[in-house]
Amino acid sequence: MPYDHLTDREVRDIRRRLKKWNDEIVSSHRRIEDVGEVLSFAERVVSDVGREVESMMNIRIAFEERVVRRLHVDRHTWDGTRRMPAEKRAKWKEFVRENKRKIELERERREEEQRAKRHEAGIFSESDSSDSSVEL
Repeated sequence: MPYDHLTDREVRDIRRRLKKWNDEIVSSHRRIEDVGEVLSFAERVVSDVGREVESMMNIRIAFEERVVRRLHVDRHTWDGTRRMPAEKRAKWKEFVRENKRKIELERERREEEQRAKRHEAGIFSESDSSDSSVEL
């Protein structure tokens, strides 16, 4: 709708509205710049932390490969049997052997119970079908 004639009041209202919009645009630009600065700071922090995490991960991997793997292979390095007298060492080894066997039997029993529950529920897995004790 074209304006053929505007009153002074309408011109004043339009100028106020334009000034208000201009101020809003300026403040919006400031907020956008602030958010951009926060984002760039966060990106720098994430980048720095990422490098630290990668470094720590590499140290952990090297430690596990060089130290922990040996501990798993040579039990004497962490269970103290290397410094035990011979008779106590023999008793300790026998205890460890029995305890390990009990743990294995318990694990096998739990697996068998879970397998039986899956069969009762009609849920079969690859390990169930490869088991020779299961009849079809």
